[in-house]
Amino acid sequence: MVSGTLSTGLTPRTSTKTKTRLAPVSMQGLEVLALPVASLPDRIASMAESNPLLEINYEDDLFSYDALPSESAFEEAKERAEAKAYDVTGWSAPRHTLGIAGATEWDFSRIQDDCIETETLHEFLRLQVTDLHLSACDLGVMNALIDNVTDDGYFVGDVGMVAFECDVEYACAERLLEALQRLQPRGVGAHDVRECLKLQIPDDEPHPEVMSELIEGYLDDLAQGRLPAIARELGVPVDEVARMKRVVRGMNPRPGSAFYQRPDSRYVIPDIIVRRKGSDFTVEVVGASQNCLALNAEYVAMMEEEGLAREAAAYLSEKREEADSFLRNLEQRRQTLQRFGVFLVERQFKFFLTGGSALSPLTMQQAADALDIHVSTVSRAVQGKYIQTPWGTFPLKMFFTRAMPRVSSGMGLGAQATTGAVSSFEIKQMIKDLIAAEDKSHPLSDAKICAALNEKGIEIKRRTVAKYRESLGIEAQSRRRWSCDS
Repeated sequence: MVSGTLSTGLTPRTSTKTKTRLAPVSMQGLEVLALPVASLPDRIASMAESNPLLEINYEDDLFSYDALPSESAFEEAKERAEAKAYDVTGWSAPRHTLGIAGATEWDFSRIQDDCIETETLHEFLRLQVTDLHLSACDLGVMNALIDNVTDDGYFVGDVGMVAFECDVEYACAERLLEALQRLQPRGVGAHDVRECLKLQIPDDEPHPEVMSELIEGYLDDLAQGRLPAIARELGVPVDEVARMKRVVRGMNPRPGSAFYQRPDSRYVIPDIIVRRKGSDFTVEVVGASQNCLALNAEYVAMMEEEGLAREAAAYLSEKREEADSFLRNLEQRRQTLQRFGVFLVERQFKFFLTGGSALSPLTMQQAADALDIHVSTVSRAVQGKYIQTPWGTFPLKMFFTRAMPRVSSGMGLGAQATTGAVSSFEIKQMIKDLIAAEDKSHPLSDAKICAALNEKGIEIKRRTVAKYRESLGIEAQSRRRWSCDS
C-alpha cells in the first residue's frame, strides 16, 4: 500500500503536494479507474490471461488469501451449521451476523449459503413438508407450489397452471396451497400483503373476524392513525382498535426475509483507508501494490533475440504495447485515488478529526479544480468506491454535499446577512436530531422541522425537508405517531 501523511495541526497540510495535470487517458484507462478494488483482481487476471507478457504475482496482498480460515476450520463450521435444528412448531428466525468478520471468527452461514440447505426458505418449507406425510402425487404438487414462493414468502404462481402441469384437479392444488399457508413462518404462501397479514392473526385472537375485516379494508386508515373513524365503521371501542393495531404492527409483511440477505445488507471492501496515528493521518490506497503484476521476463528477452520471425515479433510488440498501457493505467488509478484521498482529508479535515455531521459543502467540480483534473475523472474515481475512516466506512460520494446558505438576523428591520454555508449532510443530521428529540406523542411535522431549521439560519423549504427525511428512512409525522401509539 502507498500512503500519504497529514498533520492534525491548526491547518491541515500534506507532506508532499503535486499539482500536475493528468494526461488524457484511453477508454481502457477510464474503465480501470472506475473499477472498485473488489473487481480489480478479476480485471488483472483477465488481462494476464489474454496477454502472455503479463505475469501475476500471487504472493502479493491483492491476490493472497492467507487470511482465510483453514479447510478444517471451514468443515467444522459447516458441520455446526448443518447440525442446527429448527423447531417447526415454535419457529424462530435464524440470525445472521453482520459486520466485518475477524481472522478467527467467520460467518460461514452467510459465506456458504449454497452449502447450508436449511438456510433457504424453500428448504425450510420442504423440511416441514416431510412431516405432512403426503402421497407422491401431492408431494409433487407441493414442491411445484413451493417453487413459486418468492424470497419474501409470497406465492406468485398460478394455482390453475400448477394443477395443469402436475396433471391434478384444481381443488387438489388449492387444498395443498392452503396446507402450505399453514406452515412456518406464518404468512408464507400469501398472494398479497393483506392475505399475508390475515394468515398471521393469532389463534387466540378474541375477535378474528373483526381483525380480518380491519386488515382487509382499513390498513391505510390505520397507518394514518384514524382510530375513531375505524371504530365507528367496525362498531367496536377505540381501545379495541388500538389493541388490534398493536397486534398488526407485530406481524411480518415479509415472512421469508429472515432466510436471505437483502441487497442493501452487504459487505464492502474500502478502496481508501484513512488511519489516525498520533497527530497524523495516513491515507492508503487498497490494492496499490506495485508487485501484483509485472512483465514476463522470458517474453521480454525473446523480443530482443535476433532472427525472431516477423509475425512473432509483430505479435509480441503489440502485446508489449498493450501490457505497458495496462500497467500505466493501474499506476494512474493508484495516483488518482491517492491524491483524491489526501485532498479529501484536507478538505473534510473536521470530519476526519471529529466525525459526526462535520462535513463541509463540496462539489465534484471543486475537487476537479483542486486536483487539476477533469470532473469526469473525479466522477469515475469515486464511482462505487468506499473509504474507511476512524468513524466508519462510507461511500466516497457521501463527501460531496450540496451547500445551503446560512443566514443570521442583522440589525434594524429584520435584515439578514449571509454567514456562510452548511452542507446537506449536516442538515440531514439536524433533521435526525430534531426527530430523535421530539415528543413521541406529538411528532414534528415537516413544516415545524422546516421552521426550526429556519430559526437556526438555514434557508430551506418544507419540500426539501421532506426529501431529506425520506432519504434518511424516517417516516412521515402520521406514521411516527402510529409507532408511538403502538
